[in-house]
Amino acid sequence: MRVWLVDIGNTRVKISVSLDGALSGPVTFPTAGALGGLGRALERIAADAGAAFPFDGGVISSVVPSLTAPVAGALERQTRGHVVLADVDAYMRAGLAADVDAPAEVGQDRLAACLGALGLCAPPVAVVDFGTATTVNFVMPVEGGGAAFVGGAIMPGLTLMGRSLSEGTARLPLVEPRADVRAVSRDTSGNIAAGIVLGAAGAVQRIVAEGGRELGVEFSLVVTGGARHPVFPHLGPRAVEAGDLGLRGLLALYDSNA
Repeated sequence: MRVWLVDIGNTRVKISVSLDGALSGPVTFPTAGALGGLGRALERIAADAGAAFPFDGGVISSVVPSLTAPVAGALERQTRGHVVLADVDAYMRAGLAADVDAPAEVGQDRLAACLGALGLCAPPVAVVDFGTATTVNFVMPVEGGGAAFVGGAIMPGLTLMGRSLSEGTARLPLVEPRADVRAVSRDTSGNIAAGIVLGAAGAVQRIVAEGGRELGVEFSLVVTGGARHPVFPHLGPRAVEAGDLGLRGLLALYDSNA
């Protein structure tokens, strides 16, 4: 089974290939201007994965509505099966409900990561995705089987934190987040790195703890996202790292909907 997995984010487009459940890639490129070289990118990715056209199907998760239909069209030209568009109904069929006030407003990337996490551990689970934004997503068990996304928290990602300090002040430099930080740093760059990394880690830990208190459960913690690396070592021994949660979630979504 050859399946395209496409995650269209605010900053980057991530494309992977599933060959009988094994993931190849992913390949990422900027979201801005993504359509210009998409066809050639698909050909190159398939060749690198050793997968011949046409594919059996594809699945798309998108938080950029203007790109969803054009990318779906490009995939359909390279497949002989169904291209699944991630939405609330598709996730419901995959066993993940969106039990929130406005389900259609939930970012599909958040639901994909949650569905992928359910392949690693049973709910209740908190899924933290470090990307352009940092999201904390709570998944609870549902009586009778299945699971439900019940909400969470959103805060600026690490890069946005650093950029806001640099652009909003006269003398603070732009600092790259790094894992080897100290709370008591002796230089300005170290102060900024510590504030961003330890601040993000502390915020996540507090949000997860408050979520557990509010719902009366203890959450497992699964961490994903391209910006997770500096923060993950500071999240404690119970945190589990999984870099391809969104893609794993998309593959589960395809299997349940195609």
